Amino acid sequence: MNLDCAKVNRDPFMIRDDVTEFLKKNDFDIINMCETDFGSTREAEDFSIDGYKTHASKPNDRTGKVRLVVLIKNEVTKYCRIIGDDGSGYFPALFVDVKYHKSQPYILGGCYREWGAGSEKSIGEQLQRLNHLEDKIESLRRRYGGELWIGGDFNLNAQRFDDGTWDLKKVADRLMEICEKHSLKRLDAGPTYNYTKNEVVKSSTLDYFL
Repeated sequence: MNLDCAKVNRDPFMIRDDVTEFLKKNDFDIINMCETDFGSTREAEDFSIDGYKTHASKPNDRTGKVRLVVLIKNEVTKYCRIIGDDGSGYFPALFVDVKYHKSQPYILGGCYREWGAGSEKSIGEQLQRLNHLEDKIESLRRRYGGELWIGGDFNLNAQRFDDGTWDLKKVADRLMEICEKHSLKRLDAGPTYNYTKNEVVKSSTLDYFL
């Protein structure tokens, strides 16, 4: 499961009770929490949900903030291993190798494609960060077997992937190239963000699975 904290409140500590209650009602083994604003690795690791172990991504190179954590249920930790932590380049991601008894192996990844600041927002640098993500995917697939799933906030509106006038069209095309090359499909459940522009309420789909 993927939970984008910015869609409710960017401080996860303020929604911890809600997350705990949700997990009591729904049986999720692994949950990715992205777009968090933990001030440090220590603060991120202090975020705990009863019955789950918290794994923090590397801090953002520029701000020092931890923008993503993965929670793994205690009962399944023996089947899970953190195998990839890529927190550089404003594209934090964590990958988990999952091997249940008598089941095919999985590689589950959580990610958050940050915008960065200044020149980091340029199309060229955004493409470079996607190239880095592909390098990580290729490395993991060479070293580990299993079906790959990646969930998170890609900050690319799925509703505009076919819009030739979109200023992020090249970035979206590059993501789809990576998906096609590695046999991944974009799966979403509809809009994940609502906003108001010129007094009109609009929606976008920024969070999805590959």
